[in-house]
Amino acid sequence: MAESDPPLSDASNTSECPDGVLARRRNRLVNIIKQNDLLQLRQFIALYPPEDMIAPGTPYLDDTLFNAASYGSPEALRLILEVYNAAPEIVKRFNPKFRLLLDACGAANIDVWICIRGMTPEIRRFLRLRAL
Repeated sequence: MAESDPPLSDASNTSECPDGVLARRRNRLVNIIKQNDLLQLRQFIALYPPEDMIAPGTPYLDDTLFNAASYGSPEALRLILEVYNAAPEIVKRFNPKFRLLLDACGAANIDVWICIRGMTPEIRRFLRLRAL
C-alpha cells in the first residue's frame, strides 16, 4: 500500500449525497486497481456492495472493467470478475459492455491480454467474447 493511501473505511459523510459517496468510492477503486493493491481490492470487495463495482462508468470515470483491463494485473481482473460472477442479477440490471480485449490491447496490457486468452469458454460466453 502506498504511504498516501489511507486504509479503507466506510465512514461516509452523512451529509454527502449518494451519488457523491459512490463517486468517491469509485475513485478509490480506480486508484486501488491502478496501484495493483490486491489486499485493498479484497477489502473493498468485502466492505462495499457489488453495485459499487458493477455500476457503469460516468462521463468522467470509466467503468471498473475498463480500469482492470487497462491498468490492472491479471489477478485484479480475476477478483473483479468473481464479483460479476457472484452477482448476475446486478450485472443483468446494469448490462455492462464487456470490451476487455479491446481495453487491454489499447493499453498494451499484455499480461491481462494473456489472462483473457486463457479464460474458459464459459467465462468467455459470460463476457460475450468471441472465440479467440
